[in-house]
Amino acid sequence: MKSASRTVLFTLFCLTFSFIFSSACRPQPKEFQLVEDLQIGVDQRDENLIFGSVAAVSLDNEANIYLLDWPNYRIQIFTQDGHFLKSFPIKKGQGPTEIAALSGVAVHPDGKITLLDRGASKIVSLDKNGQILGHFKLDFSPTGIGALDENRIAILGLKEEKLVHLYDLQGHHLESFGEPFAPPSRVTAYKDVPLIKQPLHFDCSASGKIFLANPYAYEIQVYENGQLQQTLKGQSKLFFPLKVQARTAGDRRQLSLFWCTINVVEHQGRLYAGLRSFSTKKKNHLEIFEKGKSVAILEVEGVLRAIDDQGRLYFSEEIPYPVMKRYRVETK
Repeated sequence: MKSASRTVLFTLFCLTFSFIFSSACRPQPKEFQLVEDLQIGVDQRDENLIFGSVAAVSLDNEANIYLLDWPNYRIQIFTQDGHFLKSFPIKKGQGPTEIAALSGVAVHPDGKITLLDRGASKIVSLDKNGQILGHFKLDFSPTGIGALDENRIAILGLKEEKLVHLYDLQGHHLESFGEPFAPPSRVTAYKDVPLIKQPLHFDCSASGKIFLANPYAYEIQVYENGQLQQTLKGQSKLFFPLKVQARTAGDRRQLSLFWCTINVVEHQGRLYAGLRSFSTKKKNHLEIFEKGKSVAILEVEGVLRAIDDQGRLYFSEEIPYPVMKRYRVETK
């Protein structure tokens, strides 16, 4: 009996040691935090730093920061240290090189700027000094734009059952890819509405990847060279599927569509997804992916807009007044 007892005790000791050793060796989850290192924007005195809203943030290959002040129809450009460089007014109007309904801005690595006029289905390109380079019309309804390199842009919009369309700045169509998202049965009554088959927004990385978010499930499709490379599944509880509300006004039926906006950026294999809360009681979320898996969700105040080659994140914030803030990502 003593021998059997000693055997049992020895076995329990081995199992306990094995559990402690394996727990110590097992990789522990990373803890992420954001550390602010730059703010651009004030509430008084300097007109170059007072924004109606920071609707987009972009960077060129010199790390200059381009802020789209959408209500004031201008682009403000700053150095990476936040010093004001210059302002590009956007000509508002119906003319060939004017913008009636500004819907997107793409900043190219060399500083050229391409504007999307969604209402007129028109593209207008400017050089780095703000001079008009050219313009062209699209034969579909665009909803988003991004720069791939010095002479190519990607445009989001449903055309011939493809979602992403590549053009050069001279207006030549280069390629189309990206399958439309199949709407669930609850919205198939609106199957002829192109917007129910696509996200309202997409993102391009400096490496040329394109990110499309499924409007009906929290999934992010990653395209590279026109091919779907992977699909990431997120965990944030802020996601909600596209909603369609219909109402009748006089003899016309009107549709209202509500999206969960997901902004995506990437740096050295780590992907960040920013989800916007539509509740004043909840903060926005920043979800972090590594090796295709969700590893953390942080609560943040602003809207994720961009990332630089050092992996710093750029957010727009509106309270108490519109600003851009940059954060370093640190791990424990």
